[in-house]
Amino acid sequence: MSYVIEQRDDQLVNSKAAITYELSFDRAPQHLVHVRMRIERVSGAMITLIMPVWAPGSYKVRDYAGWQGNVEAYVVRGGTRSRTTMRWRDKTSLEVTTGGAETIEVEYVIYGHERTVRTNHINRMHAFIMPVATLVYVEGRMQEVHHVLLKHDQKAWPQVSTQLSKVRAASADGILLGALNYDLLADSPIEIGDHVVRTFSAAGAKHELAICGYHEVDADWMVEQLTRIVTVEAAVFGGVPYDRYVFIIWAYPGVGGGLEHARSSVNAVDPSTFLERGRTTGLLSLLTHEYFHLWNVKRIRPVELGPFD
Repeated sequence: MSYVIEQRDDQLVNSKAAITYELSFDRAPQHLVHVRMRIERVSGAMITLIMPVWAPGSYKVRDYAGWQGNVEAYVVRGGTRSRTTMRWRDKTSLEVTTGGAETIEVEYVIYGHERTVRTNHINRMHAFIMPVATLVYVEGRMQEVHHVLLKHDQKAWPQVSTQLSKVRAASADGILLGALNYDLLADSPIEIGDHVVRTFSAAGAKHELAICGYHEVDADWMVEQLTRIVTVEAAVFGGVPYDRYVFIIWAYPGVGGGLEHARSSVNAVDPSTFLERGRTTGLLSLLTHEYFHLWNVKRIRPVELGPFD
């Protein structure tokens, strides 16, 4: 099976997908995200849906099977939905009977209240979604385009920062994002909220800085530092392998660590980091480290690091 982690934004513009996830956040104060997954072009008497036990950039077996116990599955015919039967093959795999229908919809709720770079965190202020911990995949159909429709109050949460590509302009129907395959989707965290965003160009590519937290951070200074990081590291490797890259920085008490992705990174630091020069150097080291993984580990890697098994 091929393993593709390269994607340009222009590849997803006006694209079509037979697998779409709709994420809604009406119960965000209770740390919940509602997922409605629509699967078209279904064939066969049964499909199998699987929640991964792996997370790109965090190399150990994970237990993301928290969707168990609240799943509903439907067959769709002529716009009418009716419940269908399903059974658990194991704790991460659900077999859904299709009854010959060409479209299946599955709904479930995910609880997220752990603020780490590899887990979901949802509250009334924002939502951080790790697709690998939220979005199940269809067995045998990972290598096709996947769409994610974000349904949230765009006035309360005006910013969406992610390496996923926009399929079309935002509208009252939501924000539609896309990935060329499930591996790319699983590797693409999404930050939604009212965070600070800055954009800049470096090494011939677009970059976005997203600063999330309750404390003021000098965003212009951060852009200067990130521009230098990108310029120096791109010179080492002879250029960058992307058209757009997103730096997500969390400034929340008690958090720490980082996680690399194909076109983004999530970097968590305590707000006190910005009060002392020595600790700020630690933040810059973290950003430099995670950005270096863009090449080393993401693209220069053992074969075991993709496709994941």
